[in-house]
Amino acid sequence: MNDPSPLYVGQLNTPDRDAARREFRTIFERRFYTNHGPLVAEFERRLADRLGVAHVICMTNGTVALMVGASAAGLTGDVITPAFTFPATVQALSFAGLNPVLADVSPQWHSMTPDTARAAMASTSSRVAAIAPVRMWGRFTGEEEKGFAALANELDAALMFDAAHALGAGEGDRLAGGGGLFEVFSFHATKVLNCAEGGCLTTNDDAFAAAVRTAANFHDRPDDVDVPLRINAKMSEAQAAMGLLGLDALESVLEANARRYAHYRDRLDGMPGIRFVDHADTLVSNHQYVVMEVEERFPISQAELMQHLHNDGIIARRYFYPGMHEAPPYNEQDWNVPVTDGLCNRVLQLPSGEMIANDDIDRVCRSIEAVATRRKA
Repeated sequence: MNDPSPLYVGQLNTPDRDAARREFRTIFERRFYTNHGPLVAEFERRLADRLGVAHVICMTNGTVALMVGASAAGLTGDVITPAFTFPATVQALSFAGLNPVLADVSPQWHSMTPDTARAAMASTSSRVAAIAPVRMWGRFTGEEEKGFAALANELDAALMFDAAHALGAGEGDRLAGGGGLFEVFSFHATKVLNCAEGGCLTTNDDAFAAAVRTAANFHDRPDDVDVPLRINAKMSEAQAAMGLLGLDALESVLEANARRYAHYRDRLDGMPGIRFVDHADTLVSNHQYVVMEVEERFPISQAELMQHLHNDGIIARRYFYPGMHEAPPYNEQDWNVPVTDGLCNRVLQLPSGEMIANDDIDRVCRSIEAVATRRKA
């Protein structure tokens, strides 16, 4: 290893230490640690204002938020969702009692489209109760959202978005958060806004918001409504404190992410066999990830390049590998997802986030450049 300091994928943005001490001191002084505390309420209000939505319901993590949302909607039957995604997307839907039907994705943007969702319906004869796209790499387009809404309306199905890594992403003045019946975001430690662990559900439907708040809480409250199941999914005051500190710093985080991404592009853009997944000028990205494809014409494969980088202390990762069609229990069925198969063997995530400086990016790029001139075997 040329450098003893490993470089990791993941944001790991940390709040100001003094501000964190002050915020947590107030929690101890109030002795109010959980059960809908004042910091959670403030965090929900500020998020709703930023995202332009009527309701934000914060929960212990994004996976649980998706599970609770799908359950609170009272859905049964099939749900169309992409094969190329993190396991939490599909497994949360299964936990909510739905039957995931895996769709292929766009070769350019890596996300499920209305067309690939419709094609996946050929593999099921059951009722499609919901469509659950993923805002892959934080990408948001109004045109695609309209297409999903039209398909959901045609099928009389619910539309829900896994927007786990899309906080702050949008198109024009509109940000992700108000699509379909609901969207869910993750505040995991590696996201642009983190609560160390956490997540939320957003919706503009008043009645559904009441159902979600009831489903996410075992304690009886005056505004409870009938829901199929209830579970303890509440966010703690400690999580909300981290989230509020992250909101205060979010603009600077997004700006720093954009600068890091631009530095990668300046170094590697145009390299034969490497394709960056970029966003149109009309789209707003949070640059949560630095995503590239290792094409067949590159001298070595994705897996070989990843090992080469690891040998140099650069812990690049394959996102998402394997595809959900290869993961149990979903691999018990045959799925027609050739694009997903290809992406699983091409996509790499490069280190980014607060802990990655321009010198680190140069180190990553030099490592890739070292093999780029090799002749393809």
